[in-house]
Order: sequence, then C-alpha cells, then structure tokens
Amino acid sequence: MRRHHPIRTALGFLLIIGIAVLYVKERNKNEPLRQELSTLQSDVSRLRQENTLLKQRSLYLRNQENIQKEARDKFNLSEPGEKVIIFPSGW
Repeated sequence: MRRHHPIRTALGFLLIIGIAVLYVKERNKNEPLRQELSTLQSDVSRLRQENTLLKQRSLYLRNQENIQKEARDKFNLSEPGEKVIIFPSGW
C-alpha cells in the first residue's frame, strides 16, 4: 500500500486552488469584452434590419409613379385637374 505524502497532497490542493483563481481572474477580465461583443452583435442585428428596410425603400422609389406619389403626399402637390382634400387629424 502506498502512503500519501502530506506535502504532495498540500501541493496538489494549492495547485487546484491556484488554477481556480487564475480561471476566475481571466473570466472576470474578459467580462467587459463579452458585454461589448453582445452590444456589437445587437448593433449588427439592428443595422441589418435597417439595411433591409432601406433596400426595400430604394426599390420602391425606383418606380417613377412611386416617386410622384411620395412627392404629392409629402408636399401636398397635385396633378393638373386633381383636387386635394385635407382631413383634420383624428379622422
């Protein structure tokens, strides 16, 4: 039967504690980076959605009729002979 040496046992225990401490320190050191990564991933997702909407808007405005419709709506313009009716808000 082998006997365990108390010094070996103590050194093994200290080694495990040392590794655990280093692991926790590294994990805590990386936490701000994880948070920044999460924020950047959210930004990327939001910008992708915005990009999709802008592409759709661009395609919509490539049509001359849609450009005219937008101009009429935004600037209260009308075609010759066309009448504009403005309703109060809440209708």
